[in-house]
Amino acid sequence: MFGKLLRWFYCLPVPLALMLLLVFSLLFLYLRKKIGKKRFWLLGVLGFALLWLLFIASVTLTSRGLSEHPMAPELIPFHSYFLAFTGENRELLRSNFMNIALFYPAGLVVCELLPKKWRSGKKLFFLCALFLLLSAGIEFCQFYYALGWAETDDVIHNVLGALTGALICTKGIKSENTTSVEDDVN
Repeated sequence: MFGKLLRWFYCLPVPLALMLLLVFSLLFLYLRKKIGKKRFWLLGVLGFALLWLLFIASVTLTSRGLSEHPMAPELIPFHSYFLAFTGENRELLRSNFMNIALFYPAGLVVCELLPKKWRSGKKLFFLCALFLLLSAGIEFCQFYYALGWAETDDVIHNVLGALTGALICTKGIKSENTTSVEDDVN
């Protein structure tokens, strides 16, 4: 089930995938503004985060077959860009974008679960560390169990996606809590 959803999303034109991420973000921020204070809000966000984790585990670990010949991991950062820009494999640019897109919702919703008293910098640092460990763990499992090609670029793009989602979440928080000069005058 999750594999079909991932293939559908992966085959979308990049502008349409970006539009879906934008709609998801706006819907999330709108719902947070309208029902974010209600008791069930955090339970719903936690449920979505757990569903996302199940989705990622399914598409990156359990839905792949074992390879007879494990490939060595690609440890050179941004090597996929070198391959794409030298004409060897332009599809890697799409793959990099999709790695960002797949982790973006997680950064958005997991940031919402963190304590409100934490400053934005602390939240972003925590989320970077969390998703760095999660992504590196996924890549390690893919390498160790011969489930695919483990790449440093995947970790970088996954963390970048989660960080982007977290930035949107924290920016949304700041814009909701600040008052404009016009509000103060009136």
